[in-house]
Amino acid sequence: MAERSGGKGFIYFVLGALVVAVGVLAYFLWQEETKDPSMSISVTEDGVSVEGDGN
Repeated sequence: MAERSGGKGFIYFVLGALVVAVGVLAYFLWQEETKDPSMSISVTEDGVSVEGDGN
């Protein structure tokens, strides 16, 4: 029977692309988590205070 010579190479390529995609997604999610909030809400005895640009 004839074997496909490029079969394993293609599988490795797809797995590598998936690993890179997961890494990029994790990086962007990490960036969003570490970003300073643009708006801050605090509740104290004096009342409610809202600071920031609201975006």
